Amino acid sequence: MSMSLGRRRAQSGLAGARGRLVPAESHSGTYQDFLSRHETEANSMTRATRQQRREFVQRLYDRVIDDRNLRLAIEHVATKGGSAPGPNGLNLRKLDDRETWDLAHALRTLLRSGQYEHGPVRTTLIPKGRGRGTRPIRLANQDDRAVGRGVVQIIQPVIDPLFGNLSFGSRPRRGRDEATAAAERLALDNHQWTWVTEDLRDAFENVPRTRLLQVVRYHLPDDRLVELVSHLIGGAAGRGIPQGNPLSPLLLNIYLDWLLDRPWRRASPEIPLLRNVDDVLLLCRNRQEAQDAYRDLQRITRDATMTLKGTADTSIRDMEADQTAEWLGYGLGKEADGLRVHLTETCWEKLEDNLHLASEAPEAPLLGHALPLEWIAQQGAAYPSQHGDVRRIYAEVTRRAQGMGFEEIPSLAEFTECWSRGNRRWQRARRETLLGARTGAADGSARQHDDTATVSRRDGGVPALGTPPTFSTASTALSQVTIYCDGSLVQGTGIGGWAYLVVDQGGHSIAEEADSLPRTTSNRAELIAVIKALRSLAEPSRVQLVLDSRYVHDGITELLPRWKARGWRRSKGGRVANVQLWQQLEELLRLHEVRSRWTRGHSGEPGNEYVDRRARQAGENHAFPSCGDYARENQ
Repeated sequence: MSMSLGRRRAQSGLAGARGRLVPAESHSGTYQDFLSRHETEANSMTRATRQQRREFVQRLYDRVIDDRNLRLAIEHVATKGGSAPGPNGLNLRKLDDRETWDLAHALRTLLRSGQYEHGPVRTTLIPKGRGRGTRPIRLANQDDRAVGRGVVQIIQPVIDPLFGNLSFGSRPRRGRDEATAAAERLALDNHQWTWVTEDLRDAFENVPRTRLLQVVRYHLPDDRLVELVSHLIGGAAGRGIPQGNPLSPLLLNIYLDWLLDRPWRRASPEIPLLRNVDDVLLLCRNRQEAQDAYRDLQRITRDATMTLKGTADTSIRDMEADQTAEWLGYGLGKEADGLRVHLTETCWEKLEDNLHLASEAPEAPLLGHALPLEWIAQQGAAYPSQHGDVRRIYAEVTRRAQGMGFEEIPSLAEFTECWSRGNRRWQRARRETLLGARTGAADGSARQHDDTATVSRRDGGVPALGTPPTFSTASTALSQVTIYCDGSLVQGTGIGGWAYLVVDQGGHSIAEEADSLPRTTSNRAELIAVIKALRSLAEPSRVQLVLDSRYVHDGITELLPRWKARGWRRSKGGRVANVQLWQQLEELLRLHEVRSRWTRGHSGEPGNEYVDRRARQAGENHAFPSCGDYARENQ
């Protein structure tokens, strides 16, 4: 009965939190508030029931075609979506306020009536430089890009929580800096310095649309929404999704999450796979492991109808032997305290692509000043220690920009400041990654960085809504375990201990652990015990969690959805205490199906009494090591 009560309380808490949310459709506030209200509602869905989420999905199409969403999408494309116009010559930057609203209304009318037609795409050939031919860049009309962006704004907050923690690129606050920082931290913690770096050859061009739309329908079972996505990518038949549409990177993430990331985690959980859109990195301990992993990667990508650009010989690098790996446009080497980073030709090609596209825009002279600054700000990890190296890079940027006819080049001081700001962002990403590994809830394993599981309720804690695509391997039923957790504090010392015990359905112990914490509080110790216990599970499981901590139990069953919806702030103001631990726990709750049951401490429940003794023992042994074994002295 206690288990049932826990479930009812969790649902009641969610309903209460949602009841206070202002629906996105509300006409209160400014049009900019529309999207923030939608994102808040989407966040609350991560712990919703299947029925609640299904009802929410049915409202998404109307939000896509809402005037306010389309207005925001037009503004985004005008400022961040590339300045080169498509075949119809429309430049959204030239629209005034009234014209922008008129375009939003017109697009809504076409989409609502089913008369919207995606325009033709203009293909521009970009020189690769140094006699290496050209590469095609496909440019859609800017109003079509706005429609694609409108879809992204509505579905990304719903889809993104389903992706794994080692998926980067085209995700909010999970870009190149975070990917490089995560690779560095995993390599340092797990001594995985034999790297496999690969690109998926023509990934966008090789996505089979029918399979992609099956995955989209599984996550978002709404015919209108799937039909619009199908229309934007050119129909369900054939291969390829257009790179000129803002929706395409998200769709590629959806496809590769299902066909690459998840199969890899099932097949090789001990080898982290980091993916930044279509750039893949595997972290291995030696060359033999890397060669075996490369063959597995070839097999899985082949099943996903993708091919790799390189070979095992070109892709495997032993960084402890002073070899350099190339990933995300960086050349990466091993140093005593982490990575050594420098720019590669791939990175320079990206700058040249941007300059070539900008040269076609009417405001090209102004862009010649802005684009080098935008480009160098993204290279923060490669910021050199010597000012002379900054001057050398600046001179090369100037040479390439002037060679394409750009005359208004930023000054060295502007260039240096932009690069320095980018480096500060990179250093912040490193600190946050390191902090996540040192809060006491991390174990240094690859598993701690991967919170997304395979199917059903395990996907980001969100109930599955559609029928799984037939090409995906179905998972077996969830294993069921009971976990007892406890944390303690040695009075007057600030030293604590934690312990957990995992028991299978037959009542047999299958895992247990206890340890001390040098500086903590009782609440932190309780939280760390739960996090450690959930991380100990080898696969997604159905968990009955038994706690004597009201703080942790109430957080899990009632408060977490509210905290997350408010941006991890309390209702009376102020940041939630122990927020980083709560965020880690919230990620683990997505991986497993967890029911929390509170029990009174020292009430005679054997499992609870056992972890209580072990937690106190761990703390006592740390605080008073000369006193001998706590358990022996207290028999």
